[in-house]
Amino acid sequence: MVGYADHARRYLKPHLGRILLAELSVAQVEEMFTAIARDHRAEGRPLTAATVQRIRAALRTALNAALREGLVEEKAPRW
Repeated sequence: MVGYADHARRYLKPHLGRILLAELSVAQVEEMFTAIARDHRAEGRPLTAATVQRIRAALRTALNAALREGLVEEKAPRW
């Protein structure tokens, strides 16, 4: 079983590692998932729903840790 650290190393860091947490946007996260799917297709390996969920869980865990550590502030939604 692949853990959060492996997903962070394989997916999050290469795609989002250059972006400051405070500047991370939904669009950038969506772009990451699009690129990951494209890379998997190019390698002849389908991107499974389970892998996508695990990557999301790793990102969610990292962002929640950043909130707890005070590295970012939670923004109110813009309605």
